[in-house]
Amino acid sequence: MTNDIPQPKRARNIWKIVLTISLVLNIAVLGAIGGAALRLGNAHLKGREIGSVYIRALSRDQRRQLGRQMGEQEGYHKAKRKNIDASYQEAIRILRSDNFDQGVFEAIVKGPMVRASERLKNAQSIFLGHIMYMSFDERVAYADRIEGALKRRSQSKR
Repeated sequence: MTNDIPQPKRARNIWKIVLTISLVLNIAVLGAIGGAALRLGNAHLKGREIGSVYIRALSRDQRRQLGRQMGEQEGYHKAKRKNIDASYQEAIRILRSDNFDQGVFEAIVKGPMVRASERLKNAQSIFLGHIMYMSFDERVAYADRIEGALKRRSQSKR
């Protein structure tokens, strides 16, 4: 009987070591991901700056008009919100299931990215349509505002 007592202590010690190693590995992975995000984050922000120059060069009324058009075309309302919440509940159900379905879970996780991509395409379409209907004088004024925004941006980086 005395031989049975030390074994659980050894088992506990082994689990402590395993959990410590797991924690160290998790921190290392998070550090690697964080480092990559910081390194690549600057390129992402530069890309966003380029697109935002086009929007910033629009007048306040034009930006509002584009926002209203996007809102009307998206039709974002409570039903859409319920669908998003339902997808989270489905992900939770799949994660807790004994029969984990990786394909279905992957599709659920990619859903917001697909919706964001569709929103971006929709926004680009609305924006380009707005530019297409500008008169020549409006387009020239818009080009001047873009040029001014670019000059301000390059001066601020000096």
